[in-house]
Amino acid sequence: DASQQILKEDLLEIDYCKIQKGDLLFFSETNHVNHVAIYIGGNKIIHSSGSVKIEILKENKELNRKLYKIMSIKSLFND
Repeated sequence: DASQQILKEDLLEIDYCKIQKGDLLFFSETNHVNHVAIYIGGNKIIHSSGSVKIEILKENKELNRKLYKIMSIKSLFND
């Protein structure tokens, strides 16, 4: 689940301005990480909440409000 995924040691927290395709966006509610999405470029994310959705994060006020951390996956591919 998302609360365990955010603890992966190889992930590096980054600012929104540095986000790249494949990076993970974690969302929380009441101080508990409960959702994760993948950045796919063009200010869009893909995530599943009942069904798979592609959304523009800045247009979804609820998700934007719950955004907790953005984590880069880049270090997972560096040997």
